[in-house]
Amino acid sequence: MKTPENIGSLKHEGCEARVKFQRQLLNFINTPLQRGAATAHGRQNRFNGFCKAEETVKTVVGSSTARATLLKQGVNGIGALHDLLGYGKPAKSVQGHFSFALRLACLALALGLASFPMPAAKAPVASAPLAVELKGGETPAQLLEIYTQALNAVLPDLAKGDAKALDRLEAIAHGAARPGAEPERAACAQALAGLLSGDGSPETKTWVLRQLQNLGRAEVVPSLAKLLDDKDAWLKESARTALQNNPVPEAATALREALAKATEPAWQGALALALGARKDAASVKAIAALLPNAGAQEAAVRALGDIGTEEAAQAIAGARRSLPEKLKVLSAESWMKCAEQMIRDGRPAAAAAIYEQLDKLGEPHPVRLAALRGKLQAAGDKAGGMILELLGGADADARSVATAEIYALGAGAINGLVAGAPKLPAESQALVIGILAARDEKAALPLATAMARQPEAAARTAGLEALGRLGDASTVPLLLEVMQGGADGAAEARASLARLSAPGVNENLLAALKKATDPRQKTALIEVLDARGAAMAAPALLSEAAGADAGVKRSALRALGKLGSASDLPAVLKILQSSTGGERDEAERAAAAISARVPEKEQPAAAALAAYQSADEAGKVALLPLLGRIGGAQAFEVIKTALAGGNKALVEAASKALYNWPEATDTVADELLAMVNKTANPKERSVALRAYIRVATMPDGFPDKVRLERLQKAMTLAAQDQERNLVLERAVDIKRIETVRFVAAYLDHPALAARAGNTICELAKDKGVRAAGKGEVEKWLAKIVETSKDQNLADRAKRRLADK
Repeated sequence: MKTPENIGSLKHEGCEARVKFQRQLLNFINTPLQRGAATAHGRQNRFNGFCKAEETVKTVVGSSTARATLLKQGVNGIGALHDLLGYGKPAKSVQGHFSFALRLACLALALGLASFPMPAAKAPVASAPLAVELKGGETPAQLLEIYTQALNAVLPDLAKGDAKALDRLEAIAHGAARPGAEPERAACAQALAGLLSGDGSPETKTWVLRQLQNLGRAEVVPSLAKLLDDKDAWLKESARTALQNNPVPEAATALREALAKATEPAWQGALALALGARKDAASVKAIAALLPNAGAQEAAVRALGDIGTEEAAQAIAGARRSLPEKLKVLSAESWMKCAEQMIRDGRPAAAAAIYEQLDKLGEPHPVRLAALRGKLQAAGDKAGGMILELLGGADADARSVATAEIYALGAGAINGLVAGAPKLPAESQALVIGILAARDEKAALPLATAMARQPEAAARTAGLEALGRLGDASTVPLLLEVMQGGADGAAEARASLARLSAPGVNENLLAALKKATDPRQKTALIEVLDARGAAMAAPALLSEAAGADAGVKRSALRALGKLGSASDLPAVLKILQSSTGGERDEAERAAAAISARVPEKEQPAAAALAAYQSADEAGKVALLPLLGRIGGAQAFEVIKTALAGGNKALVEAASKALYNWPEATDTVADELLAMVNKTANPKERSVALRAYIRVATMPDGFPDKVRLERLQKAMTLAAQDQERNLVLERAVDIKRIETVRFVAAYLDHPALAARAGNTICELAKDKGVRAAGKGEVEKWLAKIVETSKDQNLADRAKRRLADK
């Protein structure tokens, strides 16, 4: 097999050159069988041709014009490559070849896109000759004349291989094909068909036929039918494809007449496949007559399956024994396609008879499995019992087929399946209930309930999990029993309680919480209500949060943080003031979370401020850290006042509040800085400095320049390397070349070099920083590579240096 001579050195961009290249490439990869019903040997040779052609295309890296041609070729070749391997929808047995063909077309497209410099977009020009201009109200004869003139104007340049002429041709055709323009479509199609009888080159006519594939109707059939006898194989095939896609019955008639006259097996097969793609029932007899023909029988089998009528099924059935072994699976596939059509037509009994014939000893195992699937689909309400029998059998493949069909069962079949499922092995029961739960089949609730009580772990676990999808309020007691029992299945029961979506579930859970006396049970119920997002549980949670048991109290407060509303804040604040230790921390977090959900216009800190004003000293100590979590100008003033006072407990609480401040403001940053400067306690000073660094570098706070200045100030105040490393770590969010310079000064400090190096590597990812540095960043990266004792850091710096 020889490679087309011009495949690696294309010189033209014109449409004629594109068609010639396409024909040469496709003829190259299509030999030895050119556009016919493919035998297995022919398909393999074509496949080998694709392999060779792909390697050849990969070498095309020449001129931009060659790459431009490949770019267009990749787009326009996909349809032809599709036809190449089946002349219609590719059957499963050749989908691998079709996939490879599509890959080849996409390869050409990718090469063009990757290598060809695309021109800059141009502004649209209103006068560009992209379509004909109509005034409106033209008669059919006038429209035909207008389109004929427009196409004749394009024809000379099209014959020269002018790509712009092809663009104009396509624009004319596409404009005429727009919805609501039937007179224009018919006129344009007639005018295009007229070009087929002229003296144009085969390449030019090929592009005309390409337009007629979607545009043509009855008016073009005679012109297309004449080309079915053309000596040029490419035009002949293009006409066949256009007729295959033409929706009018006259097109089918033309294909049938051509089939009646055809004598070459490959061409007979191609015509048969076209009629099959059209599902032309009238051609069954003629196609069936090709079944004894070794050169056309594969195409005939495919076409009969595509048509799918009873007559087609009978033809396949009658020929199966005489077909060669290599077509045994294909003929079964086509026969089953007929059965599928029978099911769609409401004739499941006829389909079942076909599947029964194919599910017999002697048929290949894949055929039997496919037939088994078909039998289940044709069985209707009886399918449930059939699936039960298969699931209880020893054939693993059959069980897999049966399992997959559960997803598609109707209501009647589901009832039968549910009724018989308890007799299945535990593993099969688990499989069935899992699928039914995924389908939300409420009819399976009794089965899930029974399985949840079974001793076998697989069945019990699956039943408990299914109850989360299928259960209702009546399911709550069973799930609570299992969850509170603490044995196997408790986790699944708890998850299902959290998932249940039926009405009344929350009410049942709250009733159980009210009755519960065991703290562990109360905690579990509270956590379930929390997971369910049960806002109606807030009053009960407040009651439990005010109780004596610390574990229950903490769980209730955690849930209130998620479920509570502004109306619950006074009660939560009261609990906060009376609590200590972990309970106080949990109450503080709950109050902060609820306050965060209060709209800004309603002043999130209002409730806490009101409570603070009326609280005693202990209450104020408890409330100050909360005010620090909420933030706001009023809260800051309260905290600042407490800091200025002489009460040690209030000062400590106010300091804690400021350390957790949620906003970056000058007043807060300055206050924290003052605390750093005036405190003599090293531990307190370190905490204040860390808080200052956190506030100073908040991303939504200060401008980058100010953030960097504050970090530089913090570095001068840092007394420990741990604090200095924190400054260097926080600097990574300030994407400025000045940040790099600031951090780079610490590359020579043994205790800080690693953190400084990592920050510089991270900043080096930013293109703006690199551009502003004009090589400065690269200098510091090179230093890291040369001096770092951390190999991972050095490698990271190398990668950043390699970035462009």
